[in-house]
Amino acid sequence: MAGKPVNLLLVVANAQHAEAIAAHISRLGGADVEIKSCGTLECAVEHLDRGKTGVVLLDALLPDQSGIDAVRSLSKLDRQLPIVVLVEETDRETIHAYMRAGASDVLKKGKVSPEGMLRALWAAIERSEISCQSPMDVAVRETAESIRAIINASMDCIITMNADGRIVQFNRAAERTFGYKAAEVMGQDLGQLFLPPDVRERQKRSFELYQAGGGGSMLGKRVETPAYRKDGGEFTAEMATQPVRMDGGLVFTIFLRDITDRKMAEEKLRHEVKRRRRTEDALRRERDLLIAVMDNVPDLIFAKDKQERFITVNRTLLKAMGSKKLDEVVGKTDLDFFPKNQAQQYIDDDQAVMKSGKPLVNREEMAPDPDGNTRWALTTKVPLRDREGRVEGIVGISRDITDRKKAEEELRKAKEEAEDANRAKSAFLANMSHEIRTPMNAVIGMTELLLDMDLTHSQREYIAMVHDSGEALLALINDILDFSKIEAGKLEFERNEFPLRDSLASMMKTLALRAHKKHLELAFHIDPDVPDTLVGDVNRLRQVIVNLVGNGIKFTESGEVILAVSCKSVANDTASLQFSVRDTGIGISDVQQKRIFDAFEQADTSTTRRFGGTGLGLAISMRLVEMMQGQISVESKVDQGSTFHFSAQFGIGTDSAILRAVPSDVANLPVLVVDDNKTNRIILRDMLSNLNMHPTLASSATEAITSLRESEVSGNPFGLIITDMHMPQMDGLELVKHLRQDEAFQETRVILLTSGMRDGDLEHARSVGVNLHLMKPISQSELFDAIIRVLGQKEKTPVAGHRSVDELLSTQRALRVLLAEDSLVNQKLAIGLLSKVGHDVTVATNGKEAVELATKSRFDVVLMDLQMPEIDGLEATRRIRRAPDTNIAETPIIAMTAHAMTGDRELCLEAGMDDYIPKPIRSQVLYEKLAKIEPTTSSSELPSA
Repeated sequence: MAGKPVNLLLVVANAQHAEAIAAHISRLGGADVEIKSCGTLECAVEHLDRGKTGVVLLDALLPDQSGIDAVRSLSKLDRQLPIVVLVEETDRETIHAYMRAGASDVLKKGKVSPEGMLRALWAAIERSEISCQSPMDVAVRETAESIRAIINASMDCIITMNADGRIVQFNRAAERTFGYKAAEVMGQDLGQLFLPPDVRERQKRSFELYQAGGGGSMLGKRVETPAYRKDGGEFTAEMATQPVRMDGGLVFTIFLRDITDRKMAEEKLRHEVKRRRRTEDALRRERDLLIAVMDNVPDLIFAKDKQERFITVNRTLLKAMGSKKLDEVVGKTDLDFFPKNQAQQYIDDDQAVMKSGKPLVNREEMAPDPDGNTRWALTTKVPLRDREGRVEGIVGISRDITDRKKAEEELRKAKEEAEDANRAKSAFLANMSHEIRTPMNAVIGMTELLLDMDLTHSQREYIAMVHDSGEALLALINDILDFSKIEAGKLEFERNEFPLRDSLASMMKTLALRAHKKHLELAFHIDPDVPDTLVGDVNRLRQVIVNLVGNGIKFTESGEVILAVSCKSVANDTASLQFSVRDTGIGISDVQQKRIFDAFEQADTSTTRRFGGTGLGLAISMRLVEMMQGQISVESKVDQGSTFHFSAQFGIGTDSAILRAVPSDVANLPVLVVDDNKTNRIILRDMLSNLNMHPTLASSATEAITSLRESEVSGNPFGLIITDMHMPQMDGLELVKHLRQDEAFQETRVILLTSGMRDGDLEHARSVGVNLHLMKPISQSELFDAIIRVLGQKEKTPVAGHRSVDELLSTQRALRVLLAEDSLVNQKLAIGLLSKVGHDVTVATNGKEAVELATKSRFDVVLMDLQMPEIDGLEATRRIRRAPDTNIAETPIIAMTAHAMTGDRELCLEAGMDDYIPKPIRSQVLYEKLAKIEPTTSSSELPSA
């Protein structure tokens, strides 16, 4: 063998032994031996697969597979491969067993020399070469090697098993797929390693049936089965098992492929196919639905291409075109179906939409129908685009609106008629207001003049009854007119700044006399945190409060009526206030409360006969409250009184300060409050506390005297006494008279609170030593002013806390007045009121006469009625304002009108008037207006008689 290179594969587990053996063989064999070492059978198999091994020296003890099994594994890879085995014992049976497994020679470890080991290797090689000398053997060997190379190069797993199902061949693809090396699985049961139990049993039965002469269910067929990798991972395998006769024996070759990705792709494809089918079904359904909708709606629907040819039309349009089949329309244009002018208009519109790419929405089109009748259509056209967004036509829908146009025309006519009727209604209301208020002006005004004259007791009583009846009738008229304005949407709200506390005090004082006549306590209380300067319509607020408080007085026989105001919230310059009006009157049942805010309703029809009223007051109040963004409600029990609650929103004025600064000499002042009414005492206590004073409360004159004497003894006397006029046992005047008799209290300041002064009460108050009297109810600012005035007084003269008509009369300066009034009764009334305070009056009986007098001579003021013959007061005012003489053109003009509709005041101001007095004329209002005017004329400027 010398000179012929030999490739030796040394398979020894012990690395030191392998290194020593390799050194000896290299030394003895020289360059003729090329040695490769492996420590495991798995490594040896890999070297053999490369096809360069000439002989194997195998240690029988290997870590992964030992002894005869290792020899058998190597021999199966190449039956002609010479294998020399190193064993521990070399008895006959061991040697024969190794030789039968495929060993060429068997050497005992430790007993063979390196030379003997080399000779054994050469001999094994020679025997192998001798057995393979025939051409047939060489061809077979080469074929086997080619087959092995092909098997290892295959992308599919190729696994061969013997008749017992144990692995005898395991290609590279199988190693990659399962994660095992070939040496690990040789001789192992394939089913136990890779297959689930059920597949394993089927395979086993198939092998048994085949060997028994039958055909197994898994042989010769492709089956899909779960399989397991070395790491426990599961995958889907496609497996085919084929029986093969080899060397007189039976083996089974399995062709296996991992089809997990393919199965996933197939599953994804199935899902995609299902999705597409669902999409196609949905599209089909939508198409069918669209066709059904198009063909059943009364509108005309169509689509056209860029050449104006119809692509499709719905059944309605098909019928309108006089066609029965869609094929008769598709491909044609409007020119084939409509008059030329009409068709050209349609085409122009289509081209504009396609060129601009913008829809034409709700265009009203008029065209004749086949019968020559005028029809109206509402048409919308939008561009039809392809997938790239390019315009390829239009889609249009046209609705017949002929009936709607007719209805609109009828509605327009009805609206005009309604507006005419509304104007007539407004004119009627204004006229009725004028016609009713004009005689009411005379009734109330004349009775006021008569009441100022010397009358007998019976005459005064009768005239007072006429005056009260006139006031009641005026209230009724106001309610009806207000309700009419609300229902007609003519009621408007102003937004002006107003002082809440002073305004409420003024409102309550107008009701004080009515409460005094019934001996009721009337009071109001405003929480300190409520802003004082508000923005809103104070007159509408007054209307609600006067109605609620007036009702409280009307339906209360004894006790009190109290108004309370608190702050619900303040945010973003807006204040939400809560108002409560509580009385101790007859109450309202639960059933009656449900309808009390309805128009023309009262809690009980019997109350109308007993107390009077239209039942409109609460209905009007509710609507006014709603217009102030609030709500109104009532709590009540029969015979226990009622409490009406309402909320309202107002803006907060620029000056929202509530209290003025309290002088240092007033702060901390001890004040004695004397009132038999608990509510009044609490209200006065809070007001005085807000002014930094120290109030002490007494519920009677006797209790007050005791407190006064105790304060003197303690050395902290009261600096001020505030006492009610009307108290049981000892009233306020008697209390003051009693105190003035005591030297200790002769200088103590006293404010007297009264609900009304009888004849002689003022003189009596002065005589007993009252420093100042106030009409209840009082506001905090009014109380503050009164205290400052009283504490600063030197004399003991009682001072009234409000301006009366008598005070207004004392401030009047003689004016030259032009009175434009066509009513003789109203002339006499106005002359009587004006002459009473020394004004010179010239009368004009119509508007034309008023203009002539006003432009020829100068007057200090013109009192102008609105509704007069010849020309009305508005036109007369305009003509006066156009006078060339500036002094005449600027003469103050005050409207006097019985009109009470929304906008009347604005009309007067727009015409050039300076102020406005509603009829019936109140003497106090008239005198207040005239007190603001400065006289500028002389007697020579008066017109001649």
